Amino acid sequence: MPKLFSCLGRLVSDNISKCVSFGPISSQIPLIYNSFYHKIIHHKVSRSVSTIPTSEPSLNTSEKEDKVHQGDKYIKVPYRGLIELHGYDTIKFLQGLITNNMPSISSGGDGFYTASLNPVGRVLFDAFIHPKNLGTSFPHPTFLVECDSRIIPEIIKHMKKYLLRSKVNITDVSSLYQIWNVWGNEINNLWWRHQVPNPSATKLHTGTLVLKENIAEIGCRDKRYPNMGLRLVLPVDTKPTLPNSFTELPSKEYIIRRILHGVPEGIHDFPQGEALPLQSNFDYMGGSKLWGKLCYFILN
Repeated sequence: MPKLFSCLGRLVSDNISKCVSFGPISSQIPLIYNSFYHKIIHHKVSRSVSTIPTSEPSLNTSEKEDKVHQGDKYIKVPYRGLIELHGYDTIKFLQGLITNNMPSISSGGDGFYTASLNPVGRVLFDAFIHPKNLGTSFPHPTFLVECDSRIIPEIIKHMKKYLLRSKVNITDVSSLYQIWNVWGNEINNLWWRHQVPNPSATKLHTGTLVLKENIAEIGCRDKRYPNMGLRLVLPVDTKPTLPNSFTELPSKEYIIRRILHGVPEGIHDFPQGEALPLQSNFDYMGGSKLWGKLCYFILN
């Protein structure tokens, strides 16, 4: 429990003038701290009210955005880079390194959130893994690992330790792509994956691409928090093509909004080799769907 509070406390170190002090808390409170954390942090940011609520925190996730982030917005995500992996053994190789389930995206489609752990089950780094959707049948499985750009050389070194004779090529492609975050009421009309245009069509495997009328070929829904929106991977110097209702915000607003929602990201929020995945809420953020796999990581 102390390590969880330590991890949450680090979230605000770069954006809040004073640290939040967590007092003793009853063991009866469930292990869902994101909304509670969001409520506390919301009162520490300069454009929010000044009184911390004393009543029991609500776990309702339909809280309204603050004025700056309301409406249809898009933003360039800072401090994120991409590592490309391709080759015959790529799916099997990544399956042994991460907490999520690679077969669920082996046919292409949306990416997902995950983490990589050290041998004793502590988080080394968080990441999104995006299929590079080339062709309608995903003939050459290629994946982009989106991670903290400040530790990409360390991550590549970590991957190569386990490469052995696997037929996998690992390349830093951060200079070729840019990550974007898009949110608002209109995003459901912009992301069409997994919808079959012909109702009588044969059932497809989970993750199969069925339409290409998307605002980006590579990306996913960010499921770490219900209102985080879409996460897109576009060529560098290319902005997403969006309706006129969308407004671009400066990159620093991404960090502020993420903290307001209690969503950790990167090496400052996940100190390497310190926290366990469950202490960091990876199960609630959709980063670990295989409980047996996660237990194996932790116990071994």
